[in-house]
Amino acid sequence: MVLAWFLGPDTKLGGQASAIGFSLFTFAFLFGFSLDIFFTLLDQFVSMSVAGIKKFGSSTAA
Repeated sequence: MVLAWFLGPDTKLGGQASAIGFSLFTFAFLFGFSLDIFFTLLDQFVSMSVAGIKKFGSSTAA
């Protein structure tokens, strides 16, 4: 809905939701899922980085 307000600023709150169109709702839906995938990949990157730093730190301490 927020994407619809930004991409269609002439749409007012209320009964004009049907004027937004199905394609914009589809875009918003896909955008929402891509954010979830992005944060999942970011979590994996952080986990790999932490594991790499631990390995690097343990080899210099021995």
